[in-house]
Amino acid sequence: MLSATFQWENPIMGLIKGFKYGDKFAHLILIGILAYCINYLLKFKTIKRFNQNLLVGTIAITVFITLEELSQIWISTRTFDLMDLSANYVGIAIATLIIMKTKPEVV
Repeated sequence: MLSATFQWENPIMGLIKGFKYGDKFAHLILIGILAYCINYLLKFKTIKRFNQNLLVGTIAITVFITLEELSQIWISTRTFDLMDLSANYVGIAIATLIIMKTKPEVV
């Protein structure tokens, strides 16, 4: 995030940009890992809403990532991209599905 905002040279970003949709794949993987880690750190805590157990970490990361991506509208060195946001959501969904499959007692 910081390297993109401040346009710092980053060799990893150079590699990612070399692949078609590499940026989107990176969003999916990195945000998915972040979503899983946040839920892990919160010990897979859930809240009951709409007759469902919802993972607190999943809610938190979804809100944070949405606000972060939307903030790019007002940052001149960044570009809002709906496909980036969609890739983020897919990563969060995959992480949540993994949690649901591996920790059925949680959800």
